[in-house]
Amino acid sequence: MDDPPIEKISIPGPLLSSLLQLFASSPADTSGYIFGHLLPLSPSPPLHDDSDPPPFPPSSPPLFATITSLFSSPNNPNFLSPLASSTAPLLGWFSARRQTPLRPSMREFSISKTLFTQTPNAPSPCIFLILSGSFSHQPIHTHEYRAFQFKSDGTFEPKPLQIVNIGPDFRPHYNVFSPISPIPSLALNECEEDKRPKSLSEMKGEKGAIEQKAMDACAEGFSITRLGRLMGSEPARYTAELEELYGKMLKRLESLAQQVVESSAKLLEQVPRF
Repeated sequence: MDDPPIEKISIPGPLLSSLLQLFASSPADTSGYIFGHLLPLSPSPPLHDDSDPPPFPPSSPPLFATITSLFSSPNNPNFLSPLASSTAPLLGWFSARRQTPLRPSMREFSISKTLFTQTPNAPSPCIFLILSGSFSHQPIHTHEYRAFQFKSDGTFEPKPLQIVNIGPDFRPHYNVFSPISPIPSLALNECEEDKRPKSLSEMKGEKGAIEQKAMDACAEGFSITRLGRLMGSEPARYTAELEELYGKMLKRLESLAQQVVESSAKLLEQVPRF
């Protein structure tokens, strides 16, 4: 008789977190039972072509496994006796070890074979969950996990593991959240000043002040009114001011040229000579 195929395996997020916490706090490797229930998946829609074979035989529809509880036995390597009591059916077992590859070992194969063939109320199908993590003395803890289905022919078939964090059973976990660093309160007068819209004249005044500041930096003391006098027929009376303006422009050009010469000389000093 063929083993019932498992299509999906799900585990609640809090249950997986508690398992990882138990594994991280344990001084040695740990193992235990997996309890839950199996549900058949909904059948696929009918095929358009009757000649195509069905994706699976009608006698063995795929199953959906949900892990609901765990029983850990960290100090007993041969934990198969006595069997832990639980209201949920037995689905399989898990093994957590440190700094090892995520593949079953010979010991885990032997335990899975014994659990599958010699245990009363043996799980069918049998699920095996393997976990690997870092040592407890390391500052950063890393965890990896992988799920398998142990078959009657002695093989482990990898299966996807889905973490479920939604639903009515998990709503209390979100209601107890509180931030570690609360948002600082803002002064009421600052908020009111930010909310007050600026008038068009204020916006124009701020823009004009910014433009005037930029113009003053370029004109070096020559305001817009003073520069306006240098246009048209009046510049003949302001020859001295024109000469002063051109003189400052020439001095700036000479200063820029001197800076270029000095920077070029420094670059030549840094070039290695062969």
